[in-house]
Amino acid sequence: DHNLYKPGAGLCFDCHMTSRPTALLMHLDEGSWNGTSGEVVDSSGNNNNGTAYGDANTVAGYAGQAGSYDGTGDYVRVPYSPTLDSTGAITVEAWIQFNAVDKDQYMVNGAGQYVLWVMSDNRLRFADTQGNGVNSTTLMAAGAWYHIAAVFSGRIGDPVTADNAKIYINGGEDPVSPNGTWSPIGLSYVDIGSSNFDGLLDEVAVYKKALTASEVQANYAEGVAVAAAEETPWLYDETFAAGQPIMGYWDSSYFGPGTFGSQARYPYKAGTVSQGGHYGVSRDMTTTPQGTIGGICTPCHDPHGVSPDLGNDKQYAVPLLKGTWVTSPYKEDAAPAADTTESVKEVNAGNVYHIDQNTFGSDIRAATGTGIAQNDTQFAGLCLQCHPQTVENGIGLDPDGANTWKSVDRVHDTVKGWGSTKHRYTCSKCHTVHNSRLPRLMVTNCLDTRHKGRMGFNPDPVLSGSDE
Repeated sequence: DHNLYKPGAGLCFDCHMTSRPTALLMHLDEGSWNGTSGEVVDSSGNNNNGTAYGDANTVAGYAGQAGSYDGTGDYVRVPYSPTLDSTGAITVEAWIQFNAVDKDQYMVNGAGQYVLWVMSDNRLRFADTQGNGVNSTTLMAAGAWYHIAAVFSGRIGDPVTADNAKIYINGGEDPVSPNGTWSPIGLSYVDIGSSNFDGLLDEVAVYKKALTASEVQANYAEGVAVAAAEETPWLYDETFAAGQPIMGYWDSSYFGPGTFGSQARYPYKAGTVSQGGHYGVSRDMTTTPQGTIGGICTPCHDPHGVSPDLGNDKQYAVPLLKGTWVTSPYKEDAAPAADTTESVKEVNAGNVYHIDQNTFGSDIRAATGTGIAQNDTQFAGLCLQCHPQTVENGIGLDPDGANTWKSVDRVHDTVKGWGSTKHRYTCSKCHTVHNSRLPRLMVTNCLDTRHKGRMGFNPDPVLSGSDE
């Protein structure tokens, strides 16, 4: 039934039902190659056909025919297409047989972005074209067929690690040695084989996603390249068990003046109506942002879902964010329900107030205190797109400088990773994103005893003695 769309996406999914993660899929089963444009067929559905150069031709391969290269000027070139471009997660996969080893040989080269090759010491190398990547441990030998899958699951700017960059050989993960920071640039073309490759290539695939270990093993067992399953955007239909429209705890309906979630939960807190909203400000900023939202949602939100390019940080980009954000780390304090000697902290589990020391740890003032577990690219990646950490061309803050006590820069020293002074907080300790009309310190927990009995104002709260 074509009308069975996911909730809230009917209009979009009339045209964009799924995404195609397979960028290139070449079986290399043509009877022969002679240099005719587009003769090497791409089966991904993207029409990324290639052209053979030099003496590259086809011979009997691992599955049907295979591309044959003699190491002297042979390659198949696939011209640039946006469907091939990927600066984030990627998998390069092929069946490979070397005629000769003990020399550098490129098997798949996404010029400007990535390359899979064997080095002169016979270890495999998968890297961006700036030299950042991983080396395998297993040594390649001539005359044997290998199923190779090289995977990067991170995003541009991520340090390359053994967790986000992997090489699989014949279905098994090989130990790797990582280096550098993943830094691809613009793609020019993709070469299957290269002028120095001497051997056979078969069943070549490039996926704009990180295949899992089980997916790689399944492809190895299959013996032929297969298209990855088409995907819907990450979490686009997930409501997280919400029974009503999702609204931030410090938001009001439609982001205008109204009732916060905390005020709906505790009516006694509604004495002051929220003056929230993203269409006004509490005062002029003292620094100039490098981007603005213009009063619309799409500078921060993507209706198609969370970008796969965020890699392992996708969990910090819900709901439908174009960057990362962690909301207020504090649990809410509430006044005692009855006007008794009971204090606010006795209402809470653990008999605590939800203040800094009880949220981040008692050592928050120490230079090596605990603080928030996430780093600023995880709890404020979205903020940093408009509000940079460092000053450049007059834009940004200057944390970790010689800052005046109580200045804006000094306050921002307390953000984790921003300054050498004490504390390691998130931006959301103070800021709530949809309420730009509120004062600078936008999020507070009130511990005033005059709210005992959960009253807007209790003129004579019970503070000590008998409850009678």
